[in-house]
Amino acid sequence: MRDDERTYVVFTDQLEQIFHDFGVGLNDNETAEIFSGLDVEGTGTIPYELFMERLRPEMSPLRTTTLLEAYGTLIRSVDGLVDIETMRESYNPSCDERVASGEASEEEVLAEFIGRFETGVHMEGKVNRYEFFDYYSAVSASIDDDDEFLELIKNSWKF
Repeated sequence: MRDDERTYVVFTDQLEQIFHDFGVGLNDNETAEIFSGLDVEGTGTIPYELFMERLRPEMSPLRTTTLLEAYGTLIRSVDGLVDIETMRESYNPSCDERVASGEASEEEVLAEFIGRFETGVHMEGKVNRYEFFDYYSAVSASIDDDDEFLELIKNSWKF
């Protein structure tokens, strides 16, 4: 599901449409119950990020272990956080398919990647393990094969 209108929320009618499109046969009460469970703030909407997070499958133990290893190699301070500068130095943007195709430069890909961690309330110049895993959980959901995911991580980070 894409947030084409950039509302950053899911409305009841959109949730009903999603269920319909995927052939999930729920009555109005069941849909309302699910919506209510996801509408954690009681606003009549579901934050888009939360909705997408709840749809993601859990990562396999192999993927989780690989991410822990990658994150661990990036930690340079006693606070257990990864400095954005360390990420800049350690991330390998050349493995991005857009660089290979000439669609984007390594600098553009690197800036976009780092920018994902420097948005909204996350502009403290550090990345915690939750933020790192949250990002890669979304990536993981789009890759079926563990070996392919592991290769992506190992090629993306200099460790």
